[in-house]
Amino acid sequence: MFRFLPVLAAFVAPVFSAASNEEVVNSLYKTFGENDVEGLLALFDDNLKYRSNLSDSMGFCVSSDNKDEMVEQCLSKIGLMLPEMTLTKKSSFSSGEDAFVHSQQCLPTVGCACFAQHLKIKDGKILEITDFMDTRFVEEALTRGNSGMSPRATIKLTYDLFAEGRMEEFSQMLHDDFKFYGSGPTGLPCDASEPKSREGFLGDCLAHIPATWPGFHLEPIHMLVEGSYVFVTLKATSDNGMNTFFGHRHKVVNGQMIEFRAFDDSMEMFKASKAKKEL
Repeated sequence: MFRFLPVLAAFVAPVFSAASNEEVVNSLYKTFGENDVEGLLALFDDNLKYRSNLSDSMGFCVSSDNKDEMVEQCLSKIGLMLPEMTLTKKSSFSSGEDAFVHSQQCLPTVGCACFAQHLKIKDGKILEITDFMDTRFVEEALTRGNSGMSPRATIKLTYDLFAEGRMEEFSQMLHDDFKFYGSGPTGLPCDASEPKSREGFLGDCLAHIPATWPGFHLEPIHMLVEGSYVFVTLKATSDNGMNTFFGHRHKVVNGQMIEFRAFDDSMEMFKASKAKKEL
């Protein structure tokens, strides 16, 4: 009688099978569209490999070698870099572990463009993702932002507001997640001790400049722009003897400065700060 037990077990034992490629693809777009982070991450293998055709200068979604890196370098930044972005699947097909997806990427500021993905899927988990974006479309979205201003125009306006002392308007040009990386001498305003937040930059750096370097003035000489980055060469002077050149690198997101790295002349800043006592 026991010879029938294996046959019976085959009928009553639960059968678990991994989701098909099509089901995984549909779940990917559904969870992304609904901002279901937990559901989205559940689709990814821990050793997920991510690649895209975006250049490093874009500052996000370039490449990563595991799920955690992908979350940090891409997923966590999409909402910041491309707010209100939507992806709509148009068609897909698969062969073995490989799936190809044709979709539409839309942004409220610039419209819609074609978007494609090559996925490698095994046992219901996504092992690899390669994104093929319309890079000109993405760059235009980063350039235009919600304000409609290009990164160059954003930075030019920021320096104009600083020069005119319109600090309330200047502060509005700084993103909530703004970070400042100084290069000045330790103990003086805007030093290199640690990155400063928006509030720290305004209160611990800019607020102390008039007393430390009276008549401080920055004159932009040249701007170099690539994607969301702007590098500015400036003539820096003050009434207490500063006369040198500074270099400033900015990153602009949606019409606001989100990162500022200063390459300033620390020795000139130090000497001028000492000379002020003799004025």
